[in-house]
Amino acid sequence: MKRRNFISTVGIASAVLAAGKTEAADGAASAGIQLDFSKPQHPIPKTIYGHFIEELGKCIEGGIWRPVKGADQFLGGVPWDLVEALKKLRPSIIRYPGGCFADSYHWQDGIGPREKRPVRPNRAWGMASKTVGPDVLNQFGTDEFILFCRELDAEPMLTVNVGTGTPEEAAAWVEYCNGPASSKWGAERARNGHREPFNVRYWCVGNEMWNLIDGGFTASRYGRVYLDFARAMRAVDPELKLLLSGFTDSANKWNMTVMELAGKETDYLSIHAYGPSKATELEGMLRKKFSYKSVFKVLDKFEQKLKLGISAIEERGPKDREVKVAFDEWNLWYYFTEVVQTNYNLRDGLFVASMLLRLQRLADKVPIANLAQMVNCIGIVISDERGTFLTPSAWAFNLFTAYDLGIYLQPELKSEEPLALEVSASRNSRGDRLSLFLVNQERHKSITAQISLAGFVPAAEAEMASLTHKDPMKYNTFAEPDAITPKITKPRLNLENRGGRTSFSLNLPQASVAVLALKNSAV
Repeated sequence: MKRRNFISTVGIASAVLAAGKTEAADGAASAGIQLDFSKPQHPIPKTIYGHFIEELGKCIEGGIWRPVKGADQFLGGVPWDLVEALKKLRPSIIRYPGGCFADSYHWQDGIGPREKRPVRPNRAWGMASKTVGPDVLNQFGTDEFILFCRELDAEPMLTVNVGTGTPEEAAAWVEYCNGPASSKWGAERARNGHREPFNVRYWCVGNEMWNLIDGGFTASRYGRVYLDFARAMRAVDPELKLLLSGFTDSANKWNMTVMELAGKETDYLSIHAYGPSKATELEGMLRKKFSYKSVFKVLDKFEQKLKLGISAIEERGPKDREVKVAFDEWNLWYYFTEVVQTNYNLRDGLFVASMLLRLQRLADKVPIANLAQMVNCIGIVISDERGTFLTPSAWAFNLFTAYDLGIYLQPELKSEEPLALEVSASRNSRGDRLSLFLVNQERHKSITAQISLAGFVPAAEAEMASLTHKDPMKYNTFAEPDAITPKITKPRLNLENRGGRTSFSLNLPQASVAVLALKNSAV
């Protein structure tokens, strides 16, 4: 049978490499990757590496906020081991307080002396159970969240209550955060110990406003209400960056409608996506139902949703204003009860790394992304009274935020037959550094990547960070918190220069994430 040679350039649809079964010397499959350093595509903003926290399960109550009498804790309630673990993610932007919770949250409950703050029922999630939606103690409010973000060097993103709130309440929150100390709510902030404004730039105007928990709005009603909120909020601070709630129905009607009605006064269209199934509420056999390979199909579904948002902006958005997509909730979500506390294995970490790869490629259209969630509740960092550890999904963030150089390069992938490999690359503006990001999703097959570079001659001494394990279903646990952690090596590349290109090979173990950091020998 005559074998065909496939050549694919990574485009907007997929970064999956169709690579050949050609056997390398060590028995691995082989794949070809070509890259032109002299053709940068677009900046990669740090805000694609964002996160999200909500009053749900053990994310905040019992997770982030866990005061112990007499203990040395950040803000008097956040364990320092958790703070240090979260710093390893290098979060760029954190969204709060929801999520569905935001559309029943009244921000004034969470300011002022903690001992005077009211305890409220969790109206969004308490209907499921007290475990899923514990009572809200309001000890981790606006001021604590801002200081939490500052400690993590992250930009804050707030979601105002549209479902049960008013434009006036939202505008007052903007004034509390951004107004001068001479204003009514700025003076209240000053009395609470913060004279200088918080300068919160990013604000979500409601959460999933089509969702019954958030209010069950129609698209046309929400579009009109959004304008009321946007105008009231911008009357306080005209520099706000506002997010409009989107919904990716198959016909894209919601997004088209809200963009037509309200796009002229928004900056981002918010898109949310979870996988592997819409029926995440069904307990039972979901993890067994979705095989190792089928979980990676969710990547294409996520990208399709983002493309629907992009399409709505291009077709119905304003022509005199730049509007982009914010992917401000995304993750794998297998069981509904994982909103309390979950864990993710290496396969899930490969999924996260693959999505981050795609977000690098889509960053010119989707410059903000927030993985949901950060701690415990479908969380990638697990923390309770037993300790704290990072899941492989969290370590994937650690690798990408450590090595992303800020300018996207588009690889060209050459192959003969399908092979599950995803590739991306970034360079710095000075032109002396290059990072290659590679995710081998193959469960039983290592890959020898034949890499060819134009416009960049690397030094033979490289740095490689990898995340892998012989069992892709392996978890980190409290008993074994470091079962899967990145390994840093210093390989010496066997470089070959021919026809203006520099080539070398790189072995990628089965079920692995790898980042190769190169320095230009000519600089």
